Amino acid sequence: MSGAGGRRREPSGVTLVEMLIAISMLAIIVSVAVVPAATYYRQRAVQGAADRFLSAHTLARSAAMQHGRLAEFHLDEANGRLWIEVDTGAVGGARDTIGFVREIGDVTMSITGSISLLCFDPRGLPSTGTTTLGQNCEGPAGKVIFSLGARIDTVTVTALGKVLR
Repeated sequence: MSGAGGRRREPSGVTLVEMLIAISMLAIIVSVAVVPAATYYRQRAVQGAADRFLSAHTLARSAAMQHGRLAEFHLDEANGRLWIEVDTGAVGGARDTIGFVREIGDVTMSITGSISLLCFDPRGLPSTGTTTLGQNCEGPAGKVIFSLGARIDTVTVTALGKVLR
């Protein structure tokens, strides 16, 4: 076919071969990018869970000092949750969750040592006393291991309540 001016008109659009080549190249690029993205997701999820532990630990110590009472840092290994409780009443007897319950998501939390309930006294130091509900506070020494797939992050809590990563 000839267009105006006697020149031959090129067909518009793409051929099936061109489309298959483009789709093949896109599939190769996506397959190469998926593996690093999944690895990065697992690494960030594990680091994020350890970060949530560290921030909750710091909040528990500061809540004990702020309220001048025993603060309890709960670690729920089975459900992957962390939270802080302290008596916030002026006279006492008004237990409250400080901050919010932190979920660690898809990450598995494993605790070595008896640190599912850490307590801090009004000076922010670890305590092995008894809570207002009669629970025994556990010694602060132990490890918390966060894992997802092959990715692992370990947080060590020393006998003085210091956190090492």
